[in-house]
This record gives sequence, structure tokens and C-alpha cells, in this order.
Amino acid sequence: MPRKWYKIILAAGLSAICVLGCSKKTDTKAPTKPVPVTTLAVTPEDVPEWHEVMGQTEGADQVEIRSQVSGILKRQLYKEGEFVRRGQPLFIIDQAPFQADLEAARAAANQAKAQLEQADRELARTRRLYAQQAVPQKDLDDAQSTAKVARAALKAAEAKAAASSISLSHTQITAPADGIAGMALVNPGALITAQSTQLTTLTQKKDLKVVFAISDRDLGNASMTLGNAVEVVNSDGKRIPAKLDYVSQSVTPDLGTRQMRAKITSPANILSGQFVRVRIQTGTEHAVYKVPQASVLQLSDGTYAVYLREGNKAKRVPVEVGPWDDTSWIVRKGLKTGDHVITDQILRLRDGREVTDPGKGSPAASRAAS
Repeated sequence: MPRKWYKIILAAGLSAICVLGCSKKTDTKAPTKPVPVTTLAVTPEDVPEWHEVMGQTEGADQVEIRSQVSGILKRQLYKEGEFVRRGQPLFIIDQAPFQADLEAARAAANQAKAQLEQADRELARTRRLYAQQAVPQKDLDDAQSTAKVARAALKAAEAKAAASSISLSHTQITAPADGIAGMALVNPGALITAQSTQLTTLTQKKDLKVVFAISDRDLGNASMTLGNAVEVVNSDGKRIPAKLDYVSQSVTPDLGTRQMRAKITSPANILSGQFVRVRIQTGTEHAVYKVPQASVLQLSDGTYAVYLREGNKAKRVPVEVGPWDDTSWIVRKGLKTGDHVITDQILRLRDGREVTDPGKGSPAASRAAS
């Protein structure tokens, strides 16, 4: 055999030996280490069922400020956005025309009063003459009628003078309640139409209400009364108690919702007109289990599952879940009292994977997991 072929065969043999040696080494697997996990020993409990929607706040005494008389706006007497007291002047409408009407009405009332006094004197004189049979019955009747007409004319003139006085007082537009006066919607010099032109808005910040609507489909068979618990969540995430003061007993046909309103007891960091989250209790979930949201798996077919620790193995079990409750998920079916739900390392687990739980689902570990 030529020397060249001898070298080639030797090299091939050495390569085969190396490959076999490497394969034998690769086939030797290191033992899998148990996954350290934390578990939660679950027990059934009754959990309030909350439904969350968006709502908008409004002042309990939020009113649109309008004038009761027409005229030219002369002055704005408040600073926009400031707190005003009930009865505090906000605007002044030109008073000159109303002052002139009042003076004319008072003059007419004085004239009517003088005419009544004259009619009374004539009536008294006619009665004396009639008693002396110096005048006929007709003269007495005419004098009595004249006095009655004069008395009625005086009452009408006095009523007109009172109405003119009221109109004059309405030229000073005051706050109907304590609250925050909004932006002025008209400028001095503008023509104000009675009962029509809106001047500004007054809001009572200390007594806010929130208006919201819930889909009739979401409510299902839930019984809604003024006794249902309500919470408002502000921008800081703080929950503020509220109390229902209106629950519609009908469903709006176009939207399929029920309108509701609740009074906010202590509106910290909430402004009128602000959109807020509203949580309303619609019922109670009885004998259910609460587990951390991170421990629940959503499978590709839309179902849900959790891992339990059974001995030193992980076991995946299907569950039926309900709504969220804060950071927990309500489990309706699939668990039983004393089950140890694995709350972490979920992505590293599979059925039968060895696990180790130093806490063994003790109460301390359960509280830490929840």
C-alpha cells in the first residue's frame, strides 16, 4: 500500500474515534435541578364583586348663572376661579333704565294714592248729603264706585312699583350658593337677554357628584339599589367612598345602559367635570378563591390554568376564573381548600417538573405571595 494511502486511513480512524468519544460525552445529561417556587395555600372566601366604569363629576349645586333681566352688562365683580360666598355680587347690569322705571312707577303710585284720597273725600261728602236727603241715591252709588276704582288703581300702581324695584335688584347678579365661580362667558358691554344668556357657572367643590352609566348586559341579574357600595378612584389611585343617590329604573334604548349618580363624601384631588374611575359593587362571589394574577396562565384555546405543588412536583390544573379583585384573580372552579398554588417561576414550569418550596405554603408564605 502506498505511503500516501496509509496516512489517509490513519487520519480517518482517529477522526472516527474523536466523534464517538464526543457523542458518548454528549449523551451524558446532568440531573435537572428542582425549581425553587413560592406557593399560596388557598381557602374559599366570599369576595365582593365590583364593576368598574368611567364617570364624570359635577357639582351638587352646579348651576348656570343667568340674568333675570335684559340689559347691557356693565361690570364683572369677581375673579374667575375664586371661591365666592352665597349672595356675593358677580355681575352688574346697567341700572339706569331700571332706576327710571322704578321712579316712574313710584310717581304713578303716588298719583293713584292722591286720587284715592280725593275719591274717599268725595264719598264722605256724598254720604253726608245723602243723609240729609240733599242728593239722590245715584250720586252716592257713583261716589262709592269711584272710590273703589281709585283703590284698585292704587294697588296696581304699587304692584308695578314693587315689580320695578325687583327688576332693579336683579341688575345685581349674585351667587346662589357658596362655590367656585367659573370663567365669565360674556364681556362688559355685551347685551344680556333675560333667562337666555349664560354668564358663568358656579360649582360647589365640597359636594361633588359623579354621573356614570353601566351596560345592562354587564349588570346581568344584579339588583341595583341606593344601598350598593360605590367607590371613586382619583388620579392618584386613591379610593374615595361615595353613596348612590340616583339609580335609573329604565334602560336607555339607544345605548342599552342604566344611568346612575353618586355623591362623593370627601372629594380629595377631584375637580368638577373631571373623568374618574367608578367602582360599584354588583354582587358577592361566594366560596371562591383569590390567587395572584401572575399565577394564572391563559392558554391558547382561551381557557385558564394554574400550577399546583403536589409533593415535590408541579401539576397544571384547569380553572374557571371570574373578575379581577385588585391584584388578585378570582377562581370559581378548579381549586379546593388547602391546594398550594404556585405563584412565581410560572414560565419555567411544566407538568411533572420537580419544584422546591422552602415555605411549604405556610401562612407567612401565603401572605407574602398575596
